[in-house]
Amino acid sequence: MTIIAERNKIALIEVDGRYYVVGIDRGAGQVTSELASDSPADGGRWFGGISDRGVQYVANGRSESAARAAFRRASRVECHECGRLTSLDRLCRSCATLTVTA
Repeated sequence: MTIIAERNKIALIEVDGRYYVVGIDRGAGQVTSELASDSPADGGRWFGGISDRGVQYVANGRSESAARAAFRRASRVECHECGRLTSLDRLCRSCATLTVTA
C-alpha cells in the first residue's frame, strides 16, 4: 500500500497496481468510503483499517487517471469568499481568492 496523495482528509492510495480514493483518519486508524459510487446503496459509509485489505474493502479500484480525477473532485473545498468549490492552495477561478489549508 502506497499513499500517493493526501489532502483534506482524502487519500489517493495505490494497492497492487489499482488506485483507490478513500477518506482517511490516521488518529482512528481507519479509512472510509468517500465516493458515492463506493458507498452503500442505502447511504452511509464503509469503514476499514488503514491496510491493503481495509482500503480494498471500502473502495473500488480504479485506473490511475480515473482515481486522480476522482481524488481532485473529492478533495475540493468551498472558497471562503464566494462559496464555489476549488482546490486547496489554489486561486479560486471565480473570485481570485487564494484558498489555503487550515
